This record gives sequence, structure tokens and C-alpha cells, in this order.
Amino acid sequence: MRFNNKTKLIISVSSNPTNFGVTIYNHIFSKLNLNYVYLPFKSEDEVSVISSIKNLDIIGCSVSSPLKSKMIKYMDKLDENTKQLKNLNTIKNFDGELHGFNTDYFGFKNLIENLDLESALIYGNGSVAKTILKALNDSGVKEVYLTGRNSDNIKKFIEDNSVKNYSNQSIDLLINATPAGRETNKDEIFKYLDFCKMIVDLNVTKQDSTLVQESRKRNLKVYKGSEMSINQLRAQFQIYTDILPDEEVFQEGLQLYFET
Repeated sequence: MRFNNKTKLIISVSSNPTNFGVTIYNHIFSKLNLNYVYLPFKSEDEVSVISSIKNLDIIGCSVSSPLKSKMIKYMDKLDENTKQLKNLNTIKNFDGELHGFNTDYFGFKNLIENLDLESALIYGNGSVAKTILKALNDSGVKEVYLTGRNSDNIKKFIEDNSVKNYSNQSIDLLINATPAGRETNKDEIFKYLDFCKMIVDLNVTKQDSTLVQESRKRNLKVYKGSEMSINQLRAQFQIYTDILPDEEVFQEGLQLYFET
């Protein structure tokens, strides 16, 4: 595809940019012959990002940590999930008016909506944990627990949110919302596999993480981070372009990412 003065620019900002979004988005743009381009940038400066979006007429911006909560105050409008969660991952520029969205919520909620869940344990206390908690509550999961390595942060999260402290109860679903378990089985999270029936590992990895491998050995039902990511990307893509391609084309882009 040749770019021109009509090409619409979408960016992502992160403290550690990867090729995940750029590979999938640009594959779909090429496949559907859309005059867009998606580029990732490294930044932790929310002021400069907002200035760039407005001054360069960038139509959309995907936001990763640590900017998800910092961007809120610069938005002209927020969707309801973003208002409640106080963090966003998607910005759409409507002729200088910036709207904030949280499509991570839709990504996770779509992943679990057909599961028969009575209980769940979230491992981790970052911004994505708040999103997961809301999706679980909105899906009617009755017992939601939280744990993690940093006891002070876990205690504060439990105090600030409607979630219970975990003490080795049997649970239906374990959600790994941290980088734990990618390459080693020494992480604390492995001990919680003894208490669950299913696991969601939110890490997006080309090869199965050590945590996923161990879960499969135990015959646990496994859902990988790439499944949530595809769900949220579809919602995000529609916000940016007003087009919702078939899931197949997103899977094609994911496969290209895994092959690079």
C-alpha cells in the first residue's frame, strides 16, 4: 500500500513497545485496502502524547502502562467503563475532541462470558486487575479473590475494591494478571494451580509460557492472553475505523506476529 496525504495515522504508546499491535493492525489495513497506518512509540510523558495527537491530527492512540490512568484528565469524554475504572487503553480523536475507552474490559468479559463461573482468583494488583474485577462482577461471579507477591499492594487493593483476600479456597478460575510464569516454574503463582479448574494467563507469548505448559499437564482448561487481546483489538479497531472485520483476519495478523 502506498501512503499519501489522506493516510490516517493510529499510534500506540508504551514504556516498552512491542510488534504485537503494529503487526496485526497493518496486516488488516493491507488486507482490507484501508488507507491507515499504525505505528508504536516509546513514551511515558502523557503531556507530549496528548500534544502530538492533537497537533498531528492522529486519529487514534492505543495506551499501555504506565499511562492508562494518567491520560484520563485530558479526555473530553469517557465511556462508562473508563469512568468507573479510572483507566483507559484507547483514545479516539474526533476533530480535536478526545474520547477515552477501555476495550480491555470487553476483551476479558467476552473471554469469560460463556464460562460457568462461581469463583475466581486474580493474581496481581495492577490497572488490568481492576478491569478484570469489574468484568467478573458484571458477569455475575459471586466469589472474587485477589492475591499476589506484594502484600502491601494486595492489602490496599482489597481495601479499595470489592474483592476478598484469598486463603487457599477451591476456585473455578485463576487469572494471571502479571508477567509471572513466563519462563520459570519458580514463581509463586504455580502453587495456586492446585486450587483451580481453569486458568487465564494474560501474557501474550509466541510459545506457551511455563505456566500454560504446567496447566496443560494438569489437564486444566487454559485460556491465553492472545485470546483476550484479539477480543479487545476487535473492539478497538471498530472505535478507530467504524469497521468490524471478521475475527479470522485478526487471527491471521496474530499468526504473522508469532512468526516474526
